[in-house]
Amino acid sequence: MAGRTLAGLIFGCLLYGIVAILIGLIFVPKKLLFTAGVILGVIAASLFLVNMYDSIDASLEMNEKKAKGFTFGRKTVRLIIALLVMVVTIILDTYMFAGAAIGLFTIKFSALTHPLIDKLIDKILSWEE
Repeated sequence: MAGRTLAGLIFGCLLYGIVAILIGLIFVPKKLLFTAGVILGVIAASLFLVNMYDSIDASLEMNEKKAKGFTFGRKTVRLIIALLVMVVTIILDTYMFAGAAIGLFTIKFSALTHPLIDKLIDKILSWEE
């Protein structure tokens, strides 16, 4: 069940990343840089989801004090990586920064709409049977 949830969240990140790229191809002047930023952000968001899944899974085997420190450390690493992505992209180009920010936010969009995405996946899988 947890693996399915993780897959659904990653699918949502990819789906919203594609939507952001398509909108960017219409409205953004520097299409390539914006697209590269979105792709970088979606990759980071997907890796963050995997990292969160692994850290939750590992922390369930620890005592409370050790689990708190472990999850805080993992969260800090994710925040530092997100900050590095944002700093590097703002140095390279403003449109790349905007794309990366949108790509990183796909994790939020995916989490908020996960029940809808889960129903969509169920419908797609039921068509195959």
